[in-house]
Amino acid sequence: MRQSISCLSGSLAILLLGLIATRYVFAMPYLAPFYNAQVHLSALATGLAILSFVFYHKWYMAMVILGGIAMTAHLPVRSHALGDMATAQQAAGKPSLRVLSFNVLAENLENGPAIADEILGSNADVAIVLEARQLASQFARMASAYPYRLGCGLETTGCDLVVLSRHPFVEHTVGNLSDLRSERYMHAVIEKDGERINVAAAHLSKPYFDDYHTVELWRLWRRMARMEGPIVLAGDFNAASIAPDMMWFLRSAGLRKAPYEPATWPTPLGPLGIAIDHIYARAPMRLTALDRIADNHGSNHFGLIADLVIEPGSLPRQ
Repeated sequence: MRQSISCLSGSLAILLLGLIATRYVFAMPYLAPFYNAQVHLSALATGLAILSFVFYHKWYMAMVILGGIAMTAHLPVRSHALGDMATAQQAAGKPSLRVLSFNVLAENLENGPAIADEILGSNADVAIVLEARQLASQFARMASAYPYRLGCGLETTGCDLVVLSRHPFVEHTVGNLSDLRSERYMHAVIEKDGERINVAAAHLSKPYFDDYHTVELWRLWRRMARMEGPIVLAGDFNAASIAPDMMWFLRSAGLRKAPYEPATWPTPLGPLGIAIDHIYARAPMRLTALDRIADNHGSNHFGLIADLVIEPGSLPRQ
């Protein structure tokens, strides 16, 4: 029995680590769930390897344990360079912006009023709402706080993506990231406190739909490369920041994330889930805080709210 348990747990550990390790050779779209959950699955594999070693001492299982520990720690350490957060002292006296991003789930129709109340109470300058058709009946009462809108009939035919703003749009664009889904990209330039700020919103396809996710990131990068000045990018990326194509995208676009990103999906796992919704910034825009909205209001995602500042004199890091 001990040998059987050791063999089973050890085999599962080796299988998990082997699947994850493919990212270091050739990342495959169909294995994207394993890449996104690398920290979780590597930790699980390490635990299984330890169990195998305890029940039946084999020298090679000690190597699997070390490999599991290395793969658990590698990406958090590697992605540390992509994290940036301004301190309160650095943010003092600088132009600020508050952004809310929330995938509220298209089928979550009964919670439209509560979601609208959450947005109104957030004091966000800009709210980016995904799968937002349940808010269509709420826009009239939200108009006094958010008089400027893209989506749900304004410049679009659907409600997959909506941008609400307290500040006027100097210019705006609605577009597609691929032929899989339409109207999943928006870009607006708003003006606040005399500063023009690029606000971009995106809803990316799931990463295991062939190579659509990577192609959409490439197109998003091309569009952001043409933007000048501070940028905040928010939305549902359906991938963690540690995914191979996401790390490439962040580096190439000069974007920075919070050093710690709250988990947003799946909601039953709470803080043990994965951060697949993001709010990123490009200098001279910097994050000062990023928090998860406590109540998911019936969605399968938690929302995010971020505070950002514009730091004059800073340049995008490539």
